[in-house]
Amino acid sequence: MERDARRQQRRGVMNDVRRKIERDARVAAVADELAQAVDGLLADPEHADLDSLRLALARYRKAGET
Repeated sequence: MERDARRQQRRGVMNDVRRKIERDARVAAVADELAQAVDGLLADPEHADLDSLRLALARYRKAGET
């Protein structure tokens, strides 16, 4: 019984780690998208695509909440 409890505890810890890594990967991907939108804005401020910047920022905020 004790062996099964330890195994379940380790499995729970590994699942938590996996979820954190997956979340961090999503945040990193969205941060990259946001950085690209900002680069576009800085490269040509007069013809900036503000909608893509707003969308990227919204995705970044949402990714950080999870």
